[in-house]
Amino acid sequence: LNNVIYPYITKVKENLALPETQLTLLIWDAFKAQSTEKVMCELEKLNIKAVMVPKNITHLLQPLDLTTNASVKKMEKRGFSAYFTSTITEALEKDPNRDVATIEVDLKLSTLKPIHAKVLMSIYEFLQGKEGRKIILNGWRAAGITDAIKSARETGCFSSLDPFEH
Repeated sequence: LNNVIYPYITKVKENLALPETQLTLLIWDAFKAQSTEKVMCELEKLNIKAVMVPKNITHLLQPLDLTTNASVKKMEKRGFSAYFTSTITEALEKDPNRDVATIEVDLKLSTLKPIHAKVLMSIYEFLQGKEGRKIILNGWRAAGITDAIKSARETGCFSSLDPFEH
């Protein structure tokens, strides 16, 4: 909260010329570690109001679950498949007569972690690009968030500095 969420919120408030005292709405899933008394007290100290997406419906309401996570999982699978197949290909190039069933792919965490880190970096770069941003925005659309924001702007609900006033 203090190292990621609060600094991000502070930066956004500065960019929007909002006062530091502006109440912030944080919408997240009902993960137990996020809903402890300690976390809720810390959020209150930081002037953040947390709203939980009800359990078992994030697949309907959470933008990342609607579009982005599927793309990320596909990219992770492709990254692992590339490692797996390149290992087998290299072994067969060294010995074309080798039985494929005898080829062992190194699945130790010390081997897989750096590979996964590279895959995550490529995913991050993808999501920063035009196609990635399009996927993220489609999730916001599918969750109804973009329509809600447009409606709030059209009706003037964003004119107040207090998002809970209306």
